[in-house]
Amino acid sequence: MDMKINERHLCELSTLGTLAAKKGYLNKRGEINRSFQRRWFVLLGNLLFYFERPDDSEPAGVIVLENCIVSVSEHEDQYAFELSFGGFGSRTYVLAADTQEEMEDWMRVLSRSSCSYLQIMIKLLQHQVADLNASSATKPTANAVRRVSQTSAVTDEITSTSSDVDSSAALHSQDASIGQTVVADVVNTS
Repeated sequence: MDMKINERHLCELSTLGTLAAKKGYLNKRGEINRSFQRRWFVLLGNLLFYFERPDDSEPAGVIVLENCIVSVSEHEDQYAFELSFGGFGSRTYVLAADTQEEMEDWMRVLSRSSCSYLQIMIKLLQHQVADLNASSATKPTANAVRRVSQTSAVTDEITSTSSDVDSSAALHSQDASIGQTVVADVVNTS
């Protein structure tokens, strides 16, 4: 499939730093020059822009994160992680943070940035709202609590099958537990 992108609009989008989900320095391994280069990264939606410097007006490149698998790199130095895409001949991007905390934060944010992940979360939340609406006329019952637990099991199943990577699945599981806490609080206050 060919994708047509208006480069001027893409450059304008890349400089909208106030809308960024995350921005900061990472080291990026080059495709040709295999050494790491320090780059400024800006995440907007499912687009990861990188610049040579934070004040550059045009990005050096952009990575579309749809269907991306985020995993810890087993072949690189510490704090390195990979962005890989399925399919023969697909490029794997190797990025490295300065600390363990930065690496985990980038991995979490990147794993949540795809449209498919957001669609899964929307469906999960829609089911939870429907369950809450169905039980809103009465006080929380064992059935309502059981439905939240069943939603938790479904969420765990979705996250475990959405990625072959344990670290990415664990990050998705953290999101699910946050959603369960919110639902449980709403049920308890109804």
